[in-house]
Amino acid sequence: MNVQKSSRLILRCATVFITAGFILSTPLWGQDYLCGDGNNDGTFNVGDAVFIINYVFRSGKAPVFSDAADVNCDGAINVGDAVLAVQSAFSVDLPLCSGCSRSRQQFVFEIRRFNFAWGASYGGFYFDIAGNVYSYEYDRDEVPFPIPPFGDPYSPRQLAERYNHNRTLVKTVDMAELLQNVALIAAAGEGPLSPTVHRCYDAGEIEFLGYLYDESEGSYRAILLELTGDYAATNFSREAREIVGWLIETTGWGDLGCSY
Repeated sequence: MNVQKSSRLILRCATVFITAGFILSTPLWGQDYLCGDGNNDGTFNVGDAVFIINYVFRSGKAPVFSDAADVNCDGAINVGDAVLAVQSAFSVDLPLCSGCSRSRQQFVFEIRRFNFAWGASYGGFYFDIAGNVYSYEYDRDEVPFPIPPFGDPYSPRQLAERYNHNRTLVKTVDMAELLQNVALIAAAGEGPLSPTVHRCYDAGEIEFLGYLYDESEGSYRAILLELTGDYAATNFSREAREIVGWLIETTGWGDLGCSY
């Protein structure tokens, strides 16, 4: 049976089970999302198989947590994940994501811009561990409040919910370059930070962030690499400067052009 016929069969099976309202509970994978929950609705059912098929074959919406949709743990999201998702709906003896030993880290970098002058605006880019670069943007005056204090841990769901606003895939970066920069985040976290200074008014601010993931806690810690705009601060570590240069080159976002 070819892939197209397989995908149609999976969709038909999925439709039957969705109509029947079949839902299978699975163990939590990480702290805040469910293994197999490709559509990120908080449950696992064959609707997730439909979501994966639409993503793979019909250019549908990308999963918020790509690892959660990689239910057979082969490092890719494809028809095999949809097959296993449907099969698991028939039998609890086919556990999803069994044997996964890789890191559960999903998000690695973020560049976010916010401005509370003349009406609030909030958006930016984030990079996932697969090398995908997404833009996200809140509708004007729909900024998430309260923004967690800088330095506080973030749960995977907090970050996913922040990014899931007008989200668009912008590009995919070279994996070697991505991993080279990811490897610098921990050292950047030890770098000296300059004092935060006031530079100008009403231009907003841009934060360049790297994320460290705590496997035991299932949480992220943001590392400030650069702050520019109305207020500015610099991470002077060599690692931070290298990452920021790469992020600017990749996205085109840089200094806001403020001066004292």
